[in-house]
Amino acid sequence: DVNVHPAKKIVKFSLPEKVSYVVSSAISSAFQEEEKMDFTVQENIVENITKQSIVTPSINKSFQEDRQVSLNVAAAERKDSYSHFSDIRLLGNVAKTFFLAETPEGMVIIDQHVVEERINYEKFMATYMNESVSVQELLQPELVTFTAKESLLVADSLEALEKFGFCLEHFGDTTYRLSTVPVLFNKVKGSEMLRELLVDFKEHEKEKIVTRMACRNAIKAGDTVSMDLMYQLLAKLDLCEKPFTCPHGRPAMIKVSMDDLEKMFRRKGF
Repeated sequence: DVNVHPAKKIVKFSLPEKVSYVVSSAISSAFQEEEKMDFTVQENIVENITKQSIVTPSINKSFQEDRQVSLNVAAAERKDSYSHFSDIRLLGNVAKTFFLAETPEGMVIIDQHVVEERINYEKFMATYMNESVSVQELLQPELVTFTAKESLLVADSLEALEKFGFCLEHFGDTTYRLSTVPVLFNKVKGSEMLRELLVDFKEHEKEKIVTRMACRNAIKAGDTVSMDLMYQLLAKLDLCEKPFTCPHGRPAMIKVSMDDLEKMFRRKGF
């Protein structure tokens, strides 16, 4: 609409969130034309590691061999060829935070939180932009009482909140009747998610809202992840448009080449 300003200095878009998404996606793509799973170990890091005393751990040999056999069998039963990840093979989990994997070129460390955050973000952003967010109608509508500030925000954002899957009707004072909730990331999200959504809620900042929702619903550091789930997550990540970073820009994985590993263990010169 070019008639919102007498001097035509301001225009209004009927779907500003879609315009914002297209522009931000174009800018992001320009900076990430060739995302690569790459990482170079800095010289000072290698020097610091090799200067430390070498520790020879005491490992039960039979346990080590049994574990390796079980991992090899588990890996053989799963997909080991991906579009984005060349010949990657999962080995296990470190500190309930990172997946450990190998490729012919070296070792790969994968952040479990970032992996699911990226999957969640792309999945929900696609459904939201296509106005196809799945909802669950509550058998018994829930009465939700908000603070005065939240109530004012809800009153001004009923249509916007419905696009996220929350159907609300004013019930009196600061109480609203919640009749539908979204089904996000294969889970039904109720009033708790609604309250999280209202934190700094601004209708025109759709991407930030989706990013926050994807982050809060992703696996966290310290969560136990089975080998089966690791493979499932990696397969889903492989289908993502931008699998190597989270929506905030943090890396999903770091690759340490065989050359760098050999330098760390003084198998090669610096």
